[in-house]
Amino acid sequence: MASGLAVNIAIESLLESEVEEISRDGQEKYVPQLSMSEKLAKLAHKIDFLSDVKGHKEDVEKEDDEKSLVTFQPSLWPWDSVRENLRKSLTEVCVLSDVLNVVRDKKYLVLDPVSQNQATPKPTLSLITKKKGLCNAADILLRGAQRMEDAVKERADHTSRHLGSNAKDFHSELMMLRKRWRLKRTGTSIMGDLTYRSAGSQFRNPGLFEVNKATIAEDKTEQSTPDNRALEVTVGSDLEGTAEIRVAIVESGKDLQIASVRGSLMSGCYDNMPTVIPSWQQKLESAQSNLFCKELFMQLSQGAYNTKENRPHFVMANEIRAEIFPGTDLCITYSCRKNSSEENSSKVAHKDKAPRAYSLEYSLHSLLRKQHLKAQSLQTPRPVTAYPMQGGSKRLCLAGASALTTSEVAPNLQSESLLETVLKVSRHKVLQKRAVEVIDDLKSRLNDPCITCHWSTVGSDTNTSATVHITSPEVGHLARSSFQLRVGVRGIRVVSADGVNVDLPTHPQDLEDFILSQVCNHRLLVAKSLAQSLGWHVIHCSRHVGTGAKERQGHVGGLMVKSPNGNKAVAVRTGPASGVSVLVRRPQLPNGVAPELLGDMNWGCLGGDFMEVHWSKMPGRTFVQKIFLLLAIEMY
Repeated sequence: MASGLAVNIAIESLLESEVEEISRDGQEKYVPQLSMSEKLAKLAHKIDFLSDVKGHKEDVEKEDDEKSLVTFQPSLWPWDSVRENLRKSLTEVCVLSDVLNVVRDKKYLVLDPVSQNQATPKPTLSLITKKKGLCNAADILLRGAQRMEDAVKERADHTSRHLGSNAKDFHSELMMLRKRWRLKRTGTSIMGDLTYRSAGSQFRNPGLFEVNKATIAEDKTEQSTPDNRALEVTVGSDLEGTAEIRVAIVESGKDLQIASVRGSLMSGCYDNMPTVIPSWQQKLESAQSNLFCKELFMQLSQGAYNTKENRPHFVMANEIRAEIFPGTDLCITYSCRKNSSEENSSKVAHKDKAPRAYSLEYSLHSLLRKQHLKAQSLQTPRPVTAYPMQGGSKRLCLAGASALTTSEVAPNLQSESLLETVLKVSRHKVLQKRAVEVIDDLKSRLNDPCITCHWSTVGSDTNTSATVHITSPEVGHLARSSFQLRVGVRGIRVVSADGVNVDLPTHPQDLEDFILSQVCNHRLLVAKSLAQSLGWHVIHCSRHVGTGAKERQGHVGGLMVKSPNGNKAVAVRTGPASGVSVLVRRPQLPNGVAPELLGDMNWGCLGGDFMEVHWSKMPGRTFVQKIFLLLAIEMY
């Protein structure tokens, strides 16, 4: 062609990328260009391995004629040579498979040597053979090294048993230490980490310890480690000794309940640990527990400063004092003892006589760990596209008309501090203790009726429920009163059998008055059930009677029944403070009137007065026995 008509043809792909998507704002999203390896894979996928190897005879003849005419013709496929080599390899593999099948089936086969061209060397096969040989040699060397190591260990164990020493190798001790603690080499020294940063803690304390090789001396009194270890650790001076956080609920200068978190050995199972715990393990665990106590007391102190209560909390030196209820305080004290002699003397001097609150101790341990977990695992915002786009306008992120305001969202984002949670648990424990004391006191004072209380095993640190039953053994299920107590944080809720809820304050006298009123109602229910079973007619029954003397506390209940023949009447009056009083009215004939002149004997009951029964002199030990005997006597 003429030079003027020449056209440049690009053999490389265009630099422009294909458009995959066009967004609403007009931005185009392009398909990324293929790399060299991706282009090679794309071309390799175009190879057709399933085409027929053999052509028709006519095509072969035509190709022979064309080859004779044309000396050189370029291949139509860019990968034609690779295709031919793969076809040859496939043919050889098929022949080899047929030969192996014949040999495996044990059929007679005569292999005649055929003169052929020398096979081309296959570097892949030789590489696989060499690799397999190296693997076999490596296995032999590893087995030999293992036997040598076992022999060295056996000789060392025999020597240690012969000398009667528990000395360990420094490197084996270091390996054991590294399995349980975080170590890092800094220059020529080995440093370790005791903090809870990996668990989510944000307490700013270095919490480092240094690992050194123990000095070996002939005299056991001069050993650097008490158990003759080859390794020793050095912790900071602020983490030495034993730290303790003592939480006491104080009422009128007397400890009601006590909980303590002590920086001593952690109780747990050690995987692959020897029978005797090494001295460095005990020292590191004690130091880490001291660090835990420091962080816990720091969190409680910050909560005391930030919490807003009616009465402010006091933080003085190593003591925090907060009010639970009027007259009842929560005292949190932090102390640290450097040696065991101070610890033993303090145990003897301050021996805790108050019962221990194990649930409060568990709360102190678990609350800080929950805070670590919460700080470590942050929830992904939903939806994830809530953040503004890069380069976008902030107006797109403004809330609509139906969005929540800041004041509505703020309560959901606030979380309770550790001190607030501890105060809630303490208030609940005080209320629970008061409820138990009130119920036990009423049980000892009232022999009739029987009061039984069943505390539920399913509850939490701030909510507990109990079911109280008031029964009389003589009547069984005929008359039974039950109600449920739900002890919370700020009060006690009572749920009666008919579903009525009554909220009681924190003072124990209110709970006592309520239980006494339930006892009076139970007595009225028992008297009513017995009267109906004996055929008496109920005239009036009320839990709140407005007549008579005023009760000092609670309400007075009354019951009036009439005999089957209508001649006699019995009135029962019960009160929380006054007790039980029973009055009987019998028929009385008018003065100067003969009985035969009265047309109906019911007129004889008019004008009769109620006479009080000496209840304490009535035969019988219980209320049921006395009222049953009275109703049976006065029936006719």
